[in-house]
Amino acid sequence: MSFDLLEANLGDFLIFKNGKSSPERADDLAYPVFGSNGIIGRSEETNCTADTIVIGRVGSYCGSVHFSEEKCWVSDNAISCTTKQLGEEFFWFYFLKRLNLNQFSSGSGQPLLNQATLNSVECIVPAESDIRIDIGNILRSFDRKISLNTQTNQTLEGMAQAIFKSWFVDFDPVKAKMNGEQPEGMDAATASLFPDKLVESELGLIPEGWRVGTLSSIVDVIMGQSPKGSTYNEDGEGVPLVNGPVEFGVYHPVAQKWTIAPTKMSKDKDLIVCVRGSTTGRYVVSNGVYCLGRGVCSIRSKDFPSFANYLFKSELNSLLTLTTGSTFPSWSGPTLKNFNIVIPPSSIIEKFEPLVSKLCEMMASNVRESESLSLIRDLLLPKLLSGEIELEQADVLAEAS
Repeated sequence: MSFDLLEANLGDFLIFKNGKSSPERADDLAYPVFGSNGIIGRSEETNCTADTIVIGRVGSYCGSVHFSEEKCWVSDNAISCTTKQLGEEFFWFYFLKRLNLNQFSSGSGQPLLNQATLNSVECIVPAESDIRIDIGNILRSFDRKISLNTQTNQTLEGMAQAIFKSWFVDFDPVKAKMNGEQPEGMDAATASLFPDKLVESELGLIPEGWRVGTLSSIVDVIMGQSPKGSTYNEDGEGVPLVNGPVEFGVYHPVAQKWTIAPTKMSKDKDLIVCVRGSTTGRYVVSNGVYCLGRGVCSIRSKDFPSFANYLFKSELNSLLTLTTGSTFPSWSGPTLKNFNIVIPPSSIIEKFEPLVSKLCEMMASNVRESESLSLIRDLLLPKLLSGEIELEQADVLAEAS
């Protein structure tokens, strides 16, 4: 079905209002509080209804666009946006996201958007409200599927961490056998690999036959080394560079810069970890070969990558106490490599690895699907507005995805 387009201004369809100073915030309160770049906390107070579009008003995130499906508070660093026609919220959220609103900001030192500027921005959109509503709902269906994948991955990650903690931190199978019980959720062959006794060690009680050793005695710790800046490019030439959270996606790195003179390298399934600054300890899972800049390291095990990753995650809080530098915390290579851990027999690790690697593969698959859904969603709106894709075709594509 084709539809007519209308040339107009944003103010013909949308109501913009400046936010207000943030109320008292805490992470466990009822409603989200939005700043210039999204949620900055939660509050018991609201100043906006559900289905509010939130636009960054000032600063480096001026023009960023967010959406709240629940009542919220929009702070004075942002602008709230509601639609004059009920049901068009999703359409305008995606439309505003692709407008790059930052281009309309004023002020060289501190970019700023105001209501008058937003009201006057020209737009070409479907003339009928029903069409705008239909397009918005189609695009939103992709985000709902992405959200479901995210929730599934959170569950899978929780399962993987729970298995690691049970086996290698709480020693549940050992304690069960000490009580004359069969370890829960474990076959007899796997259970037979665990001892029925705990013994003293420098790290406290550990299973008999296990040992204390350094992190580097069981995994490889590869500290990054940045190539010369003159070797960088944004044209995809060479090897993608990871130097910190700027290149971190939800689960995998996101290539933004490349280098033609790579130094230290990550491999597939490595855990890439920030080692410098306020983001020390943040991590993503490598999905290929990346050049490691000085802001990151790789945690690697050729045979047991899942074990290596969850071992590091389980020790993260303890490792963070060993950062040096009060204003710019960091880890050195020796700090990480010489960190003492409890090392189980390889026979037990061999049982853990396939069990958890399946969960990791499922998470990676969900991430790939979400990336594909995001790409399709972002391509649909301009193709619909240009007439390259009919509304019915987009609907079928959304149902099939």
